[in-house]
Amino acid sequence: MFNLFVKAESASSIGTSYASMNRCGKTNAKKAPDKNYNSFKEFMDRETEAHVIAKWMVLLELRILKTPLKNRPIPADADTWTVEEKSSWLASETKEFLSGVLLKQENFTNRVSNIDAAHREGFPCRSPNCQTVFSLHSSRVRHELSQHPGLDIENDGDHDRDSLGYYKCRNEECRHIFTTNATRKRHEKQLHQVEHFHEAEKDKEPPNDEENNANTSNGNIYNYHNARLQCGLLVLNMMDAIKERDGSRLVRCLKIVTI
Repeated sequence: MFNLFVKAESASSIGTSYASMNRCGKTNAKKAPDKNYNSFKEFMDRETEAHVIAKWMVLLELRILKTPLKNRPIPADADTWTVEEKSSWLASETKEFLSGVLLKQENFTNRVSNIDAAHREGFPCRSPNCQTVFSLHSSRVRHELSQHPGLDIENDGDHDRDSLGYYKCRNEECRHIFTTNATRKRHEKQLHQVEHFHEAEKDKEPPNDEENNANTSNGNIYNYHNARLQCGLLVLNMMDAIKERDGSRLVRCLKIVTI
């Protein structure tokens, strides 16, 4: 989480973890968990709790915490419920909350199953006349590009990774993918002019459409904080599994991390 969310260049962006550390005076938390674990963990736990509260406020349509509940109020007869009924109602509300944070269960389950099966059975070459099978998706793509240059290779996912989580080369004309970001950087440095790409990004003129810029900015802010909430909930779940000595739940969490 430190490498994902705690970046010095984001200090001027209000709401980021680094900016919040500066604002709260939690300078020790910026030293990374390997140097000051307790300070880092305490800050990240409190920040996750703040994200949870903020998400609940969005779900309940609250602008301030003291506002009376109008959307999804607590049932008037809740005091007369049994423990089982209260637990069932709370579980349903929590499920509704998580549905707006995490991936859809069926999509995530299918994705995990497909990736797990592919890594166990291998990745077959997608050329109709080739029977070669590879242990890594990146090796398959490298083979297809060199041996079957005319093959139409799907290029899904986002600008940074494909649908299986492999890193894409950031040269728009290069279709190679890599298992790690370090491997991708080495490839870009050896085969492409990385500095040229950086300069090209600097020379690009921003779009003139202010409305599109605002929408993009809002989308980026939402994606950042939703990702921060997802990671925070996952870490809290792992910590709780360790506390409760729930090995099965911990293994499930670790499987999600490896995806």
